[in-house]
Formats: sequence, C-alpha cells, structure tokens
Amino acid sequence: MSNIPKAVFGFGRALVGGHVAFGLEPSRKLILESIPSKSLREEQFLVRNFPDWLILLLLALSAVAIVALLVHVLGWLRQPKLDSPQARVLAILCIFWFVPYALFFLWWEPQNIEFWIAPWVPVVILFALLSSAHEYRSRRRFLPSSVMILLGVIISVNFLGSVWPQHSPKSDYWRVRTSWYEGHTSSSDLVLYGDLPQGRYLEYYSQAKLIDVQTIFANRKDKSEAVAELQRRIDSTHAQRVLVSSEVFYPAADKYSRCTEPKMCTEWAPAMRNEFLARSRIVYEGPLEEVRILKE
Repeated sequence: MSNIPKAVFGFGRALVGGHVAFGLEPSRKLILESIPSKSLREEQFLVRNFPDWLILLLLALSAVAIVALLVHVLGWLRQPKLDSPQARVLAILCIFWFVPYALFFLWWEPQNIEFWIAPWVPVVILFALLSSAHEYRSRRRFLPSSVMILLGVIISVNFLGSVWPQHSPKSDYWRVRTSWYEGHTSSSDLVLYGDLPQGRYLEYYSQAKLIDVQTIFANRKDKSEAVAELQRRIDSTHAQRVLVSSEVFYPAADKYSRCTEPKMCTEWAPAMRNEFLARSRIVYEGPLEEVRILKE
C-alpha cells in the first residue's frame, strides 16, 4: 500500500512534469515525505528561481487539466457504451495493455516517471474512444474543443514548467555542481565521487579518471577493507592529482539535498573523513561543490 502514493506521483508526472510543485513549501514537503527514498534535488534546484506568480499559474493550470480529464473519464464510466464491436475490442486490448504494466510498476520503482510513459498510451486511446461513444454524440462539437483546450493546457504547463527551464545549464543541478571539473581537470587527474548521477556528468564533461566511492563501500562489509581497496585503486592509477568531491566527505550537505543512502551518511563518509580529510586541502569551494586535493 505504501507504493500507491509513489505510483500516483510517477503516473501523474509522466503526463504533467509538475516541477513547479517543488516551488511551494507545502507541496514540496508533502512530496519529499511521500518519497523518502529519492533526493529530488534536481527538481528542487530547477525551480529555485521561479517567480511565485508563475508557480501559482502553472499549478492552477495543472489543476484545471486534472479536473477536466477526470470529468471526461468519470462521465464516460457512468455509461461506458461503445458504438461498434471494433471499439469494444480496442478498449479491451487497451485494458489488457494497461493493467499488467500498472501492476508491475506499482511494485517496481513506482515513482519512476519513465516507466509510466508506456502505460499512458492505452489510457490516451481509451480517452479517445470517448468521442465515438453514443452518449457523446449530442456534444460532438463541444468534445473536440474541450480536448484541444486540455491538450493545450498540458503542453503549456509542461513546456513552461519543465521543458524550457531545463534548456539552461544553469538550471541543471549536476551540471552546475560539476562545472569546475570541466575546465580544471585533465586525463592525468583522478576524481573520487560519491553519487551515480555525479559520476555520469563527470564522465561526460571531465577528462579525469573516476572512482565511485559509494560502490566500493557497498560491495564490502568492512569499512577498513573498503578504505584499503580505495587506496589500492588510487595508487594503481598513478594520477598526478587526486581530487575528492565534497559528496564523498559530506554527502547531501547543500540545501537541495537529503541523505537517501543512510550508510553513506552515517558510516562510509565518516570513514572517508577519518582516513583522507586530514590529508587533503581545498582547491575549490562553490555554492554546491567543494573540491579537495589529496596531498602527496
């Protein structure tokens, strides 16, 4: 049952991005409490500079879209008659398409919006069958207009609240956080990082060699063994400089982040600080990222 709110969140965001919901404290708090396993720092960072009027406007439009969709669907469900055998067969196929997907994703990462994109296809087809239902013939002129308005609202909300803001690198949490490495590292450097998305950005934008600290600790039961393995890997790279991200020493330290891997915050990061912090010095300090270099 605990996955139901997550599934609603993922299913809804597959249609309406809903990033603006992170711009208001009440809705942001509700979402974060409902999905404690996700940091959601990227979403919070994206809307940090949204003006209040835009947030309220997009939230109002989102509410209009949801209500309009529910009105159409509930109106059809009261008398779910279809005009032709072909339409009934199509509706049954869509139901058999949607239900297995929904049941599986309700169990497996229900909050992942990418998984809910495919299930929306049969839902949209079922929604399109509304225009062929007998009871809607008297409103044949009204229905297409309302559908077009609904689509326009959804497109506008997604474009203004989700798509366009992501067009700027300054709105990308990890792009901003890893920007220093792009211009200040070379293939002779080694970077220790502590979060999977961070590693992907570093791999793309930096020429440095990379070591995922979190994976090393996760694959070993003993912290001292993990530290020894990390030191062995550092030595084997023969890097001229060994740089350490603040996500390794102080994970989820900025105001947009929260700790979603308890062991990383309570066990692994302290072990890293005990072993390496005194042997390092700061070479860069930004609003999101602090970079340290290990001394020879």
